[in-house]
Amino acid sequence: MPETISESVKPIPEATLPATQADTTQQEIKDRAVSVLQRMRQFRLPYDSRRLEWYRQYVGKQEGRKFPDNITSRSNTFVGYPHSNVETITSRVVAAFWGQEPAFEVRGRTPKDEPYSEQVQKLLEYQIERARLRDAFQLAVKTACIYGEMAIKVDWDWGTEIVTGQRPVYAQEPVLDQFGQPLIGEDGQPQMQPVLNPDGSPVIASVEPETKEIPKACPRYTAIDIYDLLIDPDLPIVAHLSERTARSLFDEAAKRPDSYNQEGIAELQKRLTTEKNLDDVIIRLAEVWDGTNNTQTLLTYGSDYEAIAWKDVRLQVRGSSRRNIERRVYKDPPILLFHGPNPFMHKQIPIVHTGYIKIPGEPYGMGAIEEISDITTGLNRFVNMITDNWNIGINRRYAFDTTADIDHEALNDFNVPGGKVGVNGNPNNVIFPLPQFTPTAGDYQIIDLYKGILEMSSGISDFYAKGMGSPVGNRTATGISQIIGESNYRFALFISNIEFDIARPLLGMTASMMQQYLPGQIREMLLKAPDAIPPVFPQSPEGMFGNFTFDIVASNFVANKVIRQRNLMALANILGTSPFINQYEAQKALLQAFDLRNVGRFLKTPEQVAQEAQAAKQERVQMMLFQYLLERDMKIGIAQAKGTGGKVGRPPGQQFEGAIPGGNLSSAIRNFAQNMGANALGLEGLGGVTGT
Repeated sequence: MPETISESVKPIPEATLPATQADTTQQEIKDRAVSVLQRMRQFRLPYDSRRLEWYRQYVGKQEGRKFPDNITSRSNTFVGYPHSNVETITSRVVAAFWGQEPAFEVRGRTPKDEPYSEQVQKLLEYQIERARLRDAFQLAVKTACIYGEMAIKVDWDWGTEIVTGQRPVYAQEPVLDQFGQPLIGEDGQPQMQPVLNPDGSPVIASVEPETKEIPKACPRYTAIDIYDLLIDPDLPIVAHLSERTARSLFDEAAKRPDSYNQEGIAELQKRLTTEKNLDDVIIRLAEVWDGTNNTQTLLTYGSDYEAIAWKDVRLQVRGSSRRNIERRVYKDPPILLFHGPNPFMHKQIPIVHTGYIKIPGEPYGMGAIEEISDITTGLNRFVNMITDNWNIGINRRYAFDTTADIDHEALNDFNVPGGKVGVNGNPNNVIFPLPQFTPTAGDYQIIDLYKGILEMSSGISDFYAKGMGSPVGNRTATGISQIIGESNYRFALFISNIEFDIARPLLGMTASMMQQYLPGQIREMLLKAPDAIPPVFPQSPEGMFGNFTFDIVASNFVANKVIRQRNLMALANILGTSPFINQYEAQKALLQAFDLRNVGRFLKTPEQVAQEAQAAKQERVQMMLFQYLLERDMKIGIAQAKGTGGKVGRPPGQQFEGAIPGGNLSSAIRNFAQNMGANALGLEGLGGVTGT
């Protein structure tokens, strides 16, 4: 240890990669890259052995121990708190990001970009499903929980895939000469020609399957193993290390010559000329991304061969080994295989990473296992001690007289793992059982104490069991809610780190790469296999350009799902009639809270609602117009009847007495007529003029 802090800090030249290959020679580029890798590797080495220990605790495997006879195995029970915590955190985080559809929303940054956002949204959903982002995301989250750091590499897949389509088989008929006879070709067979429809198109007789090879045209996501990740704590430099067989590396260099320095490939082939089987040679590659100079450097890095050894030991923990294959790791001096500017249009380091718990001043975070590692070890020690005590209590220890004639073989078979103690004399008639110790009820209380410490340290509690009658712990509703709330704050912070450090940059780089690489591949797919292009692809390459913002539509991770559903329903009742609420978005969020997939099938779009409202409005206008026309026609009919002298009201033919005699005559004649007719009938007074 240094006597002072200053002695532990040695000033060294800052190692950064050159901006371009033209700035320096190939040797200087390689030397600087190796210097940067060595510097970052020094930060990773102290964690390597501890990471193997955390992995052991995750899989529940620990090294076996034996009793003093070095034959009998002691208890090796492992309490699976680390595994349970990792799986709980992983499942909750994955559900938070992928528990509903869509998992994200795309918005244009400006009104000019907004028309393209819907096309980019559909294309991104299709692309990340093809690239299996969810699988890489789950592995990365689990890596963060076990080791403390997660990283995903965002690359473009230049491979191809085989698609199956339909090839039409056209109906054929023989070509006839002027006499109506089939023409015979040089092969002695009748010449054939397609049968045409009346519109001139050929008649399709049948279809048959046809396979075609087309570009994958999608991104590629890689969850980086913790032993393959190097992070510079001071500079924006990240390296991804990986293993490749020599044969696969040479094959890829032949397929993509622009992505490799052919001189470096030739030098590597020269060094491996004595190898009989290139599949047995492992090449450790280092891909260094410099964010300051926006450069990419690829070289062989055999100095990091011990990382492969750690991976082998990790496999041996569960009883398997890659050493049985007897492959050899290339350890010769590094060879520069590529150096150039960042090939991506977004000009960002295509490796996004974050920590489960970020530690200030350190490149790697703290995982869910590291924070409870020592406590778990103590709990396992006590559990195994209790088991061993029961074992010894059943298999008792004995003292025996060494001068007595004893069948030691039978005693050994009977007395494991208790043991025996020889004494010179007669301990109570040749053999005597030694005092024993068996655990009591009070010995088990230490387990509950350790469990409480584990829950407090990790923030994860088995509150469901405690709420259903567990003998200890907080069993009240208030206590359970407090445990849920306190533990979820950690999830909120971790998910926030993932959203801003992983999800948003990842979606942005994917959208940028689609704009950069997809137009050319769409045209290539159109030429090779026009029927193989999915309908989700844009009609034209220009249909997806723009600047976008990505919103993560994750489920609420700080509240119980049932509580969240009830809160949303209560909020809907309060704001349902408010003129300031967006009804479509509010109802969509409510349906998503109930875990309904494809909520678009349940909701009408705002355009559909507007069209239906317009149709209903037009129908009301038509009904009002019809009513107005009906009333107008009735008024016209009445006016016409009055204008022609007709009587309005009940028609005269409906009166059984007929017309009143003298009703339309002068007063004197009317009186005479009344006296002669109407009055005689008892109808006097009818037709009289008031006031006369």
